[in-house]
Amino acid sequence: MKNRLYKKRLKQLREKPFLVEVFDLPKGEYQFPFKQGDVLVCIGEIEQMPGHVVLANKEGKILWGWDQFYFRKLTKEES
Repeated sequence: MKNRLYKKRLKQLREKPFLVEVFDLPKGEYQFPFKQGDVLVCIGEIEQMPGHVVLANKEGKILWGWDQFYFRKLTKEES
């Protein structure tokens, strides 16, 4: 199951750039620079870190190295 989901999300990452929504942040003490429901621009996957992406927020701040499983791609109707 996990392998199929990984391949699906990896395929989505190859179509860049696109809008993503933060939807699955883990609970814990770590502070994230975004919150649940934020919409970010996904620039693409980091070649040397498979499964991790480069993002840009509304203020233009570049966020890199984040695991792709925290985000979901928005459809054309949602964006």
